[in-house]
Amino acid sequence: MVIAGAFYTAAAYLGKVAGKIICRKQLKFGGSILVGIGLAISCLVFAAVIIDLTILIAKLLSGQREAPGILALVIIVFGAVPAAFLGVVFGGLVRWRLARVRRRVA
Repeated sequence: MVIAGAFYTAAAYLGKVAGKIICRKQLKFGGSILVGIGLAISCLVFAAVIIDLTILIAKLLSGQREAPGILALVIIVFGAVPAAFLGVVFGGLVRWRLARVRRRVA
């Protein structure tokens, strides 16, 4: 449960940072999509590293002396395409929403 909370906290923080970058820099549509993809991939890498470290710590505490697994790499490889898709959706929606807000203000 703590791990899931860490994931949500990281995603919320990184999403806020990405939204600020898109808003302040007034990025075009392609730029906002690149920021969204970067956000999604960074959250995926964060999740993979936390899961791998948790498994490694559990193995060490149980007395096993096995080499750490490749779970983080598997998560990154199989999660890259869905993460990139979600990044495109995030970037597009943030850009679309900013355009609507600017039209209302102007």
